[in-house]
Amino acid sequence: MSKTYELIKSNALDKWETLVQGKPWIRVGGGVSGEAAGSDEIFATVKKSIKENGLDVNISSVGSIGLMYLEPIIDIKTPNGPRIFYGNVEQEDVVDIVVKHLIDNQPLFSKAFAYEGLPNEVVENIDELSTLPAINYQKKIVTKNFGNIDPNDIDQYIANGGYKALDIAVNERTPGEVVDEVKNSGLRG
Repeated sequence: MSKTYELIKSNALDKWETLVQGKPWIRVGGGVSGEAAGSDEIFATVKKSIKENGLDVNISSVGSIGLMYLEPIIDIKTPNGPRIFYGNVEQEDVVDIVVKHLIDNQPLFSKAFAYEGLPNEVVENIDELSTLPAINYQKKIVTKNFGNIDPNDIDQYIANGGYKALDIAVNERTPGEVVDEVKNSGLRG
């Protein structure tokens, strides 16, 4: 990696660690399917509920995780806790979800459909996200950050490996090597 990229990535990783390990983090699934299902209104309602309850949390709009039938989706990750996903969220659900999860420390399992956590961590009554039938057999490559990062925050992208291949192509490969790598990759389209 070039020194410039290393510096940029180091700064991005510092911001990412603060985001992930600091305050609770609420992500609202956007993308076309989320927006069509009302995620913009849900995002605004989440922000309002956070303010009204005096909560100090991070909030991001992220891409869809691919479960369009559950949009709008929000998830909440608390420090040292699992990430809980809530589906088919209506505006009137937001206050209950935020209050129960962040103030009462009791996730609203009636609206939750999955969780992500540490290995061997089990959350009662809901499945681990990667075991859901719609996700279980997927091998996400290009879409691995969907639902995880804010597409409007370049630091989140860089912290998760964004632009690494570009840095290598520009600074460590000859034009011929880049062409050969693309040809050998099998990429089409």
